[in-house]
Amino acid sequence: MVKRLLIGLGLASFASLPVLSKEYYIEEDSVLTKETPIELREVKVMGRSKIRKLQEVGMPVSVLGQRQLEGTANNINDVLAHATGITVRNTGGVGSASRVSVRGLEGKRMGIYIDEAAIGQLSDYMSLNDIPTDMIERIEIYKGIVPYRFGGSALGGAVNVVTKEYPPVYLDASYEFASFNTHKLNFAFKRTNAATGLQFGLGGCLAYSDNNYTMTLQNLDNRKVKRDHDQFKKMMVGGSIKATKWYFDEAKFEFIVTGTRAEIQGIDSDIREAYNHCISGIAAIKLARDNFLIDGLDFDGCYSYGKNGLVDKAMYRYDWDGNRYPAVSPYGGEQGNYASDSDNRTHDWVGKLNMNYLLNEHHTINLNLYATHTHDKNLRTSSWIKALATRPISQAA
Repeated sequence: MVKRLLIGLGLASFASLPVLSKEYYIEEDSVLTKETPIELREVKVMGRSKIRKLQEVGMPVSVLGQRQLEGTANNINDVLAHATGITVRNTGGVGSASRVSVRGLEGKRMGIYIDEAAIGQLSDYMSLNDIPTDMIERIEIYKGIVPYRFGGSALGGAVNVVTKEYPPVYLDASYEFASFNTHKLNFAFKRTNAATGLQFGLGGCLAYSDNNYTMTLQNLDNRKVKRDHDQFKKMMVGGSIKATKWYFDEAKFEFIVTGTRAEIQGIDSDIREAYNHCISGIAAIKLARDNFLIDGLDFDGCYSYGKNGLVDKAMYRYDWDGNRYPAVSPYGGEQGNYASDSDNRTHDWVGKLNMNYLLNEHHTINLNLYATHTHDKNLRTSSWIKALATRPISQAA
């Protein structure tokens, strides 16, 4: 039995093109394949970037992309200060403490995140400005609602810094020189083994600044003096190993080692010797799998160890006229009534478990568990005893 079949091909979106048609005679239950070349005048493919998708979600969020970040020597705080609804308060120059607020909310009500991992705003170990702007993919600013997957205790807003995903083989180094004898060196290296799915990364930074700018002393008839004891030094080195072909879709281990020394600038008096110091180490692990018990599982674990302290043992004090006075305490000290040679040690454990199950295109169920534990060990008293034991009796009396 032979049937007559009329095959027609038309492109509705291209009205100017003719409709192609041809008659074929085929047997019943047979398969016919016919390729007909057609020349198209223009094809447009529309897509949405990650930044555009974030801007279209149902929550107030601002995104700063590479256009605002690349090619600038500014730090992250300077970039955030130009964003709507963000206020950044700095206490000094390079290395000084800063506080970020979103719509007037700050402290524990506002979270700071790096790749969705929470960090303290005034952490002795790591701050936002430690990340070079050239290594940042985008900065997400959430005003009001904090995404559930972030975890932490933030309720009124969040700033999430997303770092770049480098090519399989990558090497980058940069050096910056700025005013007040400021020097910054950054480097990043990545190597990927395609056969095993292992990725190795190494990066770090060095920062130094004298911070010797001029300030006004309002308590001394607005006298202008140069800050001569505000030197800042910081070293940070980090590395990571990431596997993508194991049981987990992504298994990542990373470590960070930091060292900081910051002199203390006097305001009411001319401090010449006191300084803060800090050494820390951070180890973190991240496991992610799409189908573990239920669809979508992320686990982040982090342990950090820090040793910081204040050294203030000078036997004399100075005013801004250069006059010298004996310390209040017989053991020394420029800032207060007591000397200090503290050695405080802190152990921090952070765990975050995030499970996400997609019900349909518009609804998901998410469970996020976040736990922290901190153990402090203050060795200030023992360090005082050690300092007194090495001091001549004539000075300790």
